[in-house]
Amino acid sequence: ASRSAALRGRMRYNLRRLQRAGPVSLEVAASASAAERDFEAFAALSRQRWGRPLDPAFVAFHRKLVPRMFAAGHVLLARLRVGGDVVAMKYDYAYDGRVWGYQGAWRPEFAKYEVGSVLLCELFQYAIKAGCREYDFLEGDDWYKTRWSTHVLHARDLLHGKARGAYIFDDDA
Repeated sequence: ASRSAALRGRMRYNLRRLQRAGPVSLEVAASASAAERDFEAFAALSRQRWGRPLDPAFVAFHRKLVPRMFAAGHVLLARLRVGGDVVAMKYDYAYDGRVWGYQGAWRPEFAKYEVGSVLLCELFQYAIKAGCREYDFLEGDDWYKTRWSTHVLHARDLLHGKARGAYIFDDDA
């Protein structure tokens, strides 16, 4: 509601365009097995979006992380379905009434519908209904973060010791 009338109109326009291809729905993984399945689907969709597979070390790490974080209630894997097809996904984290936006992916042929933004709108509504009070886009100055944000938080790196670019906490340094 705090976004401009032009942005709200654009999102309604994109949603109507998607609805011509079939019913649009947001689905959120509700079980550990669904979260694991959705992570694999997310990795495949990301491969389509970027034209290359995710780094194998990244995939191996997140295959272990997703079930553990889901069991603690801290993983949010969401799918935007149009008709019977998943066209966009978000892989986020949730904790303490906040959603931490991590990564999104979508089928390239649906980019013209701004499915990433439509998915965000649906995810915001879901998060509000779930009692979340904030969506944190994490670091970066990507245009879509400015488009959706109401305020900016700044992160700082704390360095101690002689090494540059690393977090070293050594009282002897």
